[in-house]
Amino acid sequence: MTSLYYITHPDVDIHPNIPVDQWLVSDEGWKHVDHLIKSPSWKDINVIYSSQEPKALRVAEDIESRIQHLRMPNRLGYSGLGEINRSSTGYLLPEEYQKATEEFYSHPNESYKGWETAIQATERTMFIVSQIMEEEKGKTVAIVGHGCVGTLLVCALKKITSTIDEDPKKTGCVVHIDWERQKVLSPWIPY
Repeated sequence: MTSLYYITHPDVDIHPNIPVDQWLVSDEGWKHVDHLIKSPSWKDINVIYSSQEPKALRVAEDIESRIQHLRMPNRLGYSGLGEINRSSTGYLLPEEYQKATEEFYSHPNESYKGWETAIQATERTMFIVSQIMEEEKGKTVAIVGHGCVGTLLVCALKKITSTIDEDPKKTGCVVHIDWERQKVLSPWIPY
């Protein structure tokens, strides 16, 4: 079986004056990574991929360095696995961000104040993940990425319109996917 564990990055240090795509994992987030490493699933995972954003890439690098049999084909990460492009608004206060993500999911063909649309992000994500999974046929793959993008992946596989109902609602979660059957095997599970 070709399967995928999609892992969202854990908590980050939020700095309003630093671009969102440059934020780093917080001390609390690294504690969650330490817990993630203890998962028995790693014995079955052959390879790990990541977004280029430091909050995901550093986690993938750390996991790869601690689990001896893992292979990491691209140490620079993949831009196609990046978070939705929301550079037009930059940092938003939590209540503003919540409203923005609700609009993002609810209107997949429309850009929220210049953001990448949900349709665009879904197409980009499905394209790169499909390429990765084809290259790793017959293997179990881990991808470290982002919550909104992971949600769009889950929605696409379930063949439903993007919805906040499928969002993990927090950082640091994992979903297991049977890629051959295009079937989501688990809910989002916090680590």
